[in-house]
Amino acid sequence: DAETLQYLEVNDAAVSATGYSREEFLKLQVTDLWPSETADDVVSRIQALRPHSPAHSEGRYRLKDGRLVDAESDFRILDFRGRKAVLRVTQDVTERKRAEAEMSERHRLATMVADAGAALTRNETLRQGLQQCAEILVRDVDAAFARLWTMNRDGDVLEMQASAGMYTDLDCEYARVPIGNFRIGRIAESGEPYLTNSVQEDSWVGDPEWARQEGM
Repeated sequence: DAETLQYLEVNDAAVSATGYSREEFLKLQVTDLWPSETADDVVSRIQALRPHSPAHSEGRYRLKDGRLVDAESDFRILDFRGRKAVLRVTQDVTERKRAEAEMSERHRLATMVADAGAALTRNETLRQGLQQCAEILVRDVDAAFARLWTMNRDGDVLEMQASAGMYTDLDCEYARVPIGNFRIGRIAESGEPYLTNSVQEDSWVGDPEWARQEGM
């Protein structure tokens, strides 16, 4: 029963890492430190333990202040003062996981840039290359859609060259955008990237109702 899994002893490292005092720790259930999805895995692995058959688990545990950290735990059965008990050794791997994620992201971006560069060089026309680049963006960053424009010779109008994802029509109201008009024209005018996480409330979005309907 998961509710009978209580801590019998903890070392100073566990106390220091979690923020609990030793006295607080020994009043906790094993599941108190883990979010439900991790706790279920930890409990099942403990209950399935057999002598001389250690188990391993990865997940997240909760510190006293509520923060969650990535962890790896190893379990084995032992005799503790005449009682059958489980030894758990847990290692905080938050920094390692973060470094791995950053490395994976750098690799993903490098691959995307390489693919885009290849698309621009192996296609016969710029439009073909840009269309493939738009498709690469949709694929690699899981974008809803991607569009690419080039500046006309006079430098006053953006001309759409590629569109991929949920929109593929090049003959639309954004096919030719005067510099300073719409969001893309304003971005071109400022020469600066524009990022937002509040699309529905963004004053630069020309059709907020559309953004709400799309759940952006």
